Amino acid sequence: MAATVASALVSAHLDHVNSIFYGTSTKQMTHLQRVQNVLTRGVVPNRPPASPSLHLLKQFHWLPVERPIKFQIASLTFKALQTVLLCNLSQQLFPYAPTRPLTSDNFYLV
Repeated sequence: MAATVASALVSAHLDHVNSIFYGTSTKQMTHLQRVQNVLTRGVVPNRPPASPSLHLLKQFHWLPVERPIKFQIASLTFKALQTVLLCNLSQQLFPYAPTRPLTSDNFYLV
């Protein structure tokens, strides 16, 4: 039951509007990651004292703090470019245009 409560807290607070955290300093991201690590260590009652936090995160199916942030930014960008629902956001995005020809330009034509 403690694991369920902790999981609900983490997903509700760390993942709610995590795109706001995009571009924050490494120090702040480290602080958020420590909060998540402490929460995972506090939830598992019979864990070995030296168990790494990454193993505990995998046990709860939680991603490190920075990954969902990048995923949400990427999915918002994809939705803005592919659908008409986010037209205000899509007007702010510009497709990447390289200044010189790239080898990968003709990759999918073969």
